[in-house]
Amino acid sequence: MSQISTLVEQGKFEEAIALDEAMLRGKDLFFRVSAYLSLGKGEEAMRFLLAHRDALFAEDPVLTLKANFEVRFLLKQFDEAEEDLTYFSSLPYVSQKVEEALRSLPSTIAATRYSSSNKGHDLEELLEMLSSPSDDLMLLSALNGLKKVGELEDYRGLVEELLVGPYHDDVKTYALMLLSAKGSTHPTKLVKRGKTYEVVPSRLGTPYGLPEYAYLRKKIDGIGDSSLRDVMGELLDLHALICYPERFLVPGEEEAYYRGLTALGHGYLGQKEGELDDAAKRYRDLIETLIKENPPLLG
Repeated sequence: MSQISTLVEQGKFEEAIALDEAMLRGKDLFFRVSAYLSLGKGEEAMRFLLAHRDALFAEDPVLTLKANFEVRFLLKQFDEAEEDLTYFSSLPYVSQKVEEALRSLPSTIAATRYSSSNKGHDLEELLEMLSSPSDDLMLLSALNGLKKVGELEDYRGLVEELLVGPYHDDVKTYALMLLSAKGSTHPTKLVKRGKTYEVVPSRLGTPYGLPEYAYLRKKIDGIGDSSLRDVMGELLDLHALICYPERFLVPGEEEAYYRGLTALGHGYLGQKEGELDDAAKRYRDLIETLIKENPPLLG
């Protein structure tokens, strides 16, 4: 074991960061980052990561990505995280595992930024966010906050306005799901993907409550390949949300859907899709096309 790894494991973090940087090689660099974080010195950890980024990446690219973005998130440096992603994405190909990590980062950055902005708002603040939104992410944050704050009639009208306004379809989807979860029996209109719906939210439920969704989710959760499992689960959720309030597949065609989804998941991972029957191919093409035409707000 190296000197710095021994010091870190013994909890002697001050001594670890006092070591001469010139002595550090390979994995020792990661122990220096760990020592900074253990002392609550996030800014110092980030400066060290940036100063030694190339050496860290050459030693362990996946661990470097993990450390870099976890520290960015800790410091709430989301714009800088976007810049880091551009940098890492420009580097030469290393491995499929690194490519998968990079592919997942845009949605992780967006979701973490969104989650960070969604803390500590009272009802008055949430209603102000709804009535004077600066962007779609603010609206998502407000809708999420309203799940546990205030009575439905305090904001039902404001949420209904979102359903027909010039907002991202994800905003409209989550607005409708909120009204459904709150049991709104008020007939309202939804304009989404160029279609107009007349809906009663309380009758809709959520796309995750459909029996076909539960069946597919159970099959996906049983997949041994974690990368394929994660990609297929994400694709399923995206497709279900895009289609809501319509059903995302024809009841009785779950197996064809699953085969098509599996093929698409392999394709996203750069793997061979395999031969498909016509029904499975139709679902694979449908899911792929809808997601490309309706990219999610959170990456």
